[in-house]
This record gives sequence, structure tokens and C-alpha cells, in this order.
Amino acid sequence: MAPRRRKGKSIKGRAYPTARTIGTGSSFAKKPWWDSDWWLLDKEGHNRDIACDVGTVGDLAVAAASVRGNRHRLSGQRCEDSFCVTTGTTAEEELFVVIAIGDGLGSDGSPYSAYGSKRVTYLFANKLTSWFSAASEIVSEAFVEASEEVIEEVRNAVKSWTPDDYLAPTETPADADPANFDTTLTFAVLPARTAAAEQPRTVLWGTIGDSPIFKLSAQGWEMVSTAEDGEILDSATRTLYSATEILHGETELTNDEVLVLTTDGVSDFLMDSGKTLAVGADLAERWQRPVRIESFVSDLMFDFITADDDRTAVVCWPDRTRRRN
Repeated sequence: MAPRRRKGKSIKGRAYPTARTIGTGSSFAKKPWWDSDWWLLDKEGHNRDIACDVGTVGDLAVAAASVRGNRHRLSGQRCEDSFCVTTGTTAEEELFVVIAIGDGLGSDGSPYSAYGSKRVTYLFANKLTSWFSAASEIVSEAFVEASEEVIEEVRNAVKSWTPDDYLAPTETPADADPANFDTTLTFAVLPARTAAAEQPRTVLWGTIGDSPIFKLSAQGWEMVSTAEDGEILDSATRTLYSATEILHGETELTNDEVLVLTTDGVSDFLMDSGKTLAVGADLAERWQRPVRIESFVSDLMFDFITADDDRTAVVCWPDRTRRRN
């Protein structure tokens, strides 16, 4: 069934974007948020119903957003997804971007999953950026070494806070179980070119858990974050503190392709066993080129009957000036 977009009133002749309904849609979306009593505030604030960054660096256009899922709206809890996009310049003056996304998976009932996810992605992206800003180039061997070193630093740093820190747990670190603020972590580093070039760029990536990476082209979606033999990662969710190894890889990204990192609140509705699903077909068409910030957020708020988890997507469009709407 073709996606339906609920009508929005026009402002000076232009209709504002609204969330698209895929298939039957959910009961949650049948009432406005102010009428339903289903869209509850978190007791300590900062629901993060929507968090969004957009911008450019070099030839890249980047859009990133997290949206609180219906499950956390109904329970009055924060969005536990997070992202961080940082930029840097190597010692040889080469621009690059670091992307990190996380899906908080603290133990059941933990109020700290959101804190853990956000702190991990922020620390990891910034520390990896600092590492490569001191390097002359970004190559696979150094990437593996750097990411493993930084992850160990982050594992220790996340367990250090004072109770008055922003969004930090109220208990002291000595009393906290790391499992309460555990998270997945998926990351990528890619060059941001300052001059036009036709050859593909190398994207270095790593992942702990089930937040995948895709390439999008006119031919559709291709999952990048697979094992060396092409096998898709298994369904057992590894986390920052439980994982004994990090899956690393690299892929070539052409100027006609788009790099997309997502949490499972999005990826579960893109593809299944190699087949593109209804949400995947819709987003594949819309994200072939950069979109306005309000449209990007609206795209991520698609309404589908079983899609009740938090959602995060970071989308990178290379050669942005050529991709004008």
C-alpha cells in the first residue's frame, strides 16, 4: 500500500510536512498528542521527542535525527537512542567526519539508558576525532587500533560522573552497575572532500550490536555492516560492556550513493531477508538527495503499526552541490 501523508495546513501557500502513514498505521497516531493521554512527559524532563542536526562539511551534506518511540512516549520515558556527528582535519589538512550512533539497552527498568547512550556516542565521536586530527592519514590499520583504544577509554569514562552532571544518574559511580547504562555503538569515519573528485571514497566503520549501516543508491538498499563472509550480524544484541570484540570493516562510497547509519527502530522496517519493505521503499525514494530539515524529521516519524521503538538515522550525501533538488 502506498504511503499516505496526513494533510498539513499551508503557510503562505506552502504545506508543512507531516508524518507519513505506511499501510494501516498505528492506533497511537489516530489522535493528536494533546488529546490521547498517550504522549507523556518524563518526570525529570528532557524527553528528547526530537533531536536533529543538519549541516555541511567539505562536499558532504549530513542530516541526523533521533525520534522518541511510541513505547517510551506511553511510559513517560526518555528517548534512549542517540547520535553524535563530529568533524576534524588530519595533520595533512584532510577534512573528515566521524559519526556515532547508539541504542540504549540498560537493564530492565533502568532510568539511565538514555544517559549511557548519549554519553557514549558523544565521548566516542570526539575522542576518535581527536585521535585522527593528530594523524597524517586515516587508514584501516590505524582505524582499528584507534577505535579499540577509544572504546576502552569510553567504557571507563562513562562510569565517572558527579550526581549534578547534566542528565547523570543520581547515585554515585561506586554504587552503579554498568549494565544500567549499556548501549549499542555503531560508527563510521569518512573523508569530506574540498575539491571535486570522481573516484569513490573509503568509509571505515565499526559496530557493537544491532545498529546497522547501509548504502543507498538508485538500485536500493545495501547493508554494509556484515561479517567478512557477507553474513548479516546475528540477532543477539551485543553491547558496549558485554562485547568481547568489535566488528570492523570498510566500504567504497561513490558520489551516486548515500551512507545511512540507523538504529533498529528504523532498520527493522527497511529490509527483511534482502527484500525491501514498504518503509524502506518510501525512504529510498525520498533520501536519494538531501531534504529539508523539517522533511527529514517528518520522514523519520513514519507511522507503521508495529514501529514503536526509538528511531535514529544519520544520512550522508556526498558531492552535495550536484545533488540539488
